[in-house]
Amino acid sequence: MKCKISDKEKIQVHYNQNAKEWIKDIDNEPTRYYFNELVKYLEEFDTQKKTLLDVGCGSGLISDFLTNYGFKKIHCLDYSSEMIKIVKKRARSKNNIEPVVGDVENLPYKDDKFDYVICVGLLECFQCLRKALKEIKRVTKPNGKILIRWTNHEGVWGNIEKLKKKLNKPTDPNFTKYYEMDYIKRLVKEPEYDFKIIHVSGSILFPFFILPSFLSQAFETAFINSKLTYFFEGKVFQPVSKSPSLIKNFYYAFYTLLEKK
Repeated sequence: MKCKISDKEKIQVHYNQNAKEWIKDIDNEPTRYYFNELVKYLEEFDTQKKTLLDVGCGSGLISDFLTNYGFKKIHCLDYSSEMIKIVKKRARSKNNIEPVVGDVENLPYKDDKFDYVICVGLLECFQCLRKALKEIKRVTKPNGKILIRWTNHEGVWGNIEKLKKKLNKPTDPNFTKYYEMDYIKRLVKEPEYDFKIIHVSGSILFPFFILPSFLSQAFETAFINSKLTYFFEGKVFQPVSKSPSLIKNFYYAFYTLLEKK
């Protein structure tokens, strides 16, 4: 299947122009909470003296948490030079973070380099995932682990964006395409990738984003502190196979933990 040209240049311009404003919105207590929960996926694995690639790292917020896991080196890659400038500022006091401007469809690393790859909120920028997934596989060591977040195509949030498109309203500039979970499962098992799926989970996000930014952060912080994130699911990230269909519709994103065979 031939892939269409992605909109990554448009995304690059967006983040270069809005990096500082974007950081103000994303670098807050609720986001830190979710990212901290996310990296706990790695707790069951040996991360001491290992190498990790955070591809599409943005401001390097996730890497801040990853520095506590004993990695020998964390490579932070983003297509936005302005985002990487922010990562470099964050990394001044840390000696195991290596930021670089780069393209996930042409990663500047040798084959079989990383023990772990993490990719959060990046692949939605592409009309076609195939080239990016091939590159992620190429730089991952055999038996290496890959953690990817996908925005839920079938849930409330994906449908909101699809409705906006139909109404010719501005859509979220972060996302070119939302992918269905069943499609992702089939794709990663195709012979050219042949990943082993270790775990698939979903996370619930309530629609605080429809409020002004200062109210959104205040309400979501209160939501987290009230422990209501544990309602229905028992925890923020829940195995999809155990989730009722109604709850799946409220998943903002799915998280797939893969292993390179």
